[in-house]
Amino acid sequence: MASHPLTPLLAPRSIALVGASRKPDTPGHDMVRMLKRGGFRGTVQAINPNYDEIEGYPCVASLRVLAAPPDLAVLSVRNDRLEDTLAEAIAVGARAAVIFASGYLAND
Repeated sequence: MASHPLTPLLAPRSIALVGASRKPDTPGHDMVRMLKRGGFRGTVQAINPNYDEIEGYPCVASLRVLAAPPDLAVLSVRNDRLEDTLAEAIAVGARAAVIFASGYLAND
């Protein structure tokens, strides 16, 4: 049976946390902690070039080095990096994305 088009967003089997961080009280740290606290049982990959692991999850420098595309890419990056990061998620084959942004205005 074919899966529903929203399955990668609402019931992903793998999640890439782009902008994951060890710094307390930051969106990048909160998303890692909340995912862990929620008991997600799928594959989790933290993405940040500054760390090897975060909260017990392996961490790599970019989406491009993942062995397989994630079902869901969660993007928590600075606004000036958001469009390039979303383009990278699309390029590696992420099937869905969630974006955490504040005051973002696209250039026309």
